[in-house]
Amino acid sequence: MAMSNSLNNCLNCDEKDDILECKGCSKKYCFRHLLIHREEIQDNLNKLQDNFNIFKENLNDSINNYSLIKQINQWEIESIEKNQTNS
Repeated sequence: MAMSNSLNNCLNCDEKDDILECKGCSKKYCFRHLLIHREEIQDNLNKLQDNFNIFKENLNDSINNYSLIKQINQWEIESIEKNQTNS
């Protein structure tokens, strides 16, 4: 990655003409590197969405497991109470 001496050069290749600014991060790129930058952002967003979906699925599984455990515990308590009253 080239170091830029000017604030109006491409961050990646030091190109000086046709520089565009990313509205998200305010960094400046030539058209070619802006496309690459946008692809990287999209890839990161996709990975983030995948991680969120996995997290949500794991959370739902945990909630369901907790509900089942809670229900089993309640059945156990009721069974113990029934046995104690029948004894």
